[in-house]
Amino acid sequence: MENRRLRKVLFICSFSASKYYKDFKQLYFWIITKESGENLAQITFWNKLLKQDFAIAKPH
Repeated sequence: MENRRLRKVLFICSFSASKYYKDFKQLYFWIITKESGENLAQITFWNKLLKQDFAIAKPH
């Protein structure tokens, strides 16, 4: 069962990252042109953002 709220939050975060951060914007356009489109780019961003969040939240 999918979690709609989580998907919604991740979509907003990935959209904001691809709009305002230079590195994410370049990666986003590269994925769209190189791979199969926007859906794959969004999923890639979700994974990247989740990895960064867990790295920050992980106790050392």
